[in-house]
Amino acid sequence: MKKITEWLGFIVLCVWVERNMALPWVGHWVQLPWVFVEGGLGASILFNLGLLSVFAFVYSHRLTLLALLVLLAGWQRTGIILYQAIPSAQISSALSIILFVALLVTATRIGTRRRADFCVFAAFLVTPLLSLDRLIFVAGMAVYLLIENRRKGGARTSPFLFPLRTK
Repeated sequence: MKKITEWLGFIVLCVWVERNMALPWVGHWVQLPWVFVEGGLGASILFNLGLLSVFAFVYSHRLTLLALLVLLAGWQRTGIILYQAIPSAQISSALSIILFVALLVTATRIGTRRRADFCVFAAFLVTPLLSLDRLIFVAGMAVYLLIENRRKGGARTSPFLFPLRTK
């Protein structure tokens, strides 16, 4: 059961990130976000970084679905697109999904944790449409992984982004 919840959480997280921090078909039903931060772009970014810290802390205690719920329910979307390589929204979206899935499948085929994490980060960043939200998330997760690696003496005993046992 634990493995199923880890994979379910991972899949939901990946879809959320791939869709630039949105789940359009879910957000309208449950009215995400549940918290609204006023104060402009800076306040939203600081709130999101704090939310990533809470997410990482809760996730490190193996409360996968609770951590994911906190992240999805509180994330403040900035709506800022850093670049859009393909003008057509449909082609851009289709290509983004294909690239994302291809990199995640590659991550499942790789035998080491570092290479698998690299493919997951590449899947989060290699996209025809990059939002500020996605970049904030990836930067926050990179900082978390660096801190976690230092704290555990360089040996990652608890996987964060990828619930796959590797060598």
